[in-house]
Amino acid sequence: AIGAGIVGLIGAKFGLAPTEAGALAVGAQLLWFKATAQFYAPSAALAVQMSTAMAGQPASSYKYVVTPWLAGHAVLWTAASLISKVRGAARVSITKSQMAHLGKMDESKLKEVFNKYDTSGDGFLDSVELKLALRVALGADLPLRECGKIIESVDADGNGTIDWPEFKAWTQSKLVGA
Repeated sequence: AIGAGIVGLIGAKFGLAPTEAGALAVGAQLLWFKATAQFYAPSAALAVQMSTAMAGQPASSYKYVVTPWLAGHAVLWTAASLISKVRGAARVSITKSQMAHLGKMDESKLKEVFNKYDTSGDGFLDSVELKLALRVALGADLPLRECGKIIESVDADGNGTIDWPEFKAWTQSKLVGA
């Protein structure tokens, strides 16, 4: 009865067929359960809810089980993807600003930190070396993709790595927040 009411309201509000309204209702439920970290009702319960809501309407099992399932997962995937992008940008921004505390060190100690994490000894920090440095120095375990974004924002010469002058400028707040 509740499922039929939800599907009916959605269908009436947006002028959708029952199958489409059901897909939207299931998508909204998936998103709500995921966003609130609540237990998600089993798929069988949703199938019963959908079939009850559409009783007396000609619909194949494909239309009232698969379509809502696909629509619901599409909504969930889209929301998760957008949230992931926001979280990634926030992690990069926070990590970059946390580097300012290293700038309070004198230059020789700062150079030691740089050399310690330049494990290849080539005078540059690449994404892997930066990931290690951030994990040890700040406790920030960023994915390589996000380390690459940090490098892009700090890399003044465009070679895809951070050299000593770029590292020094970054930690001394010249580029923090850039």
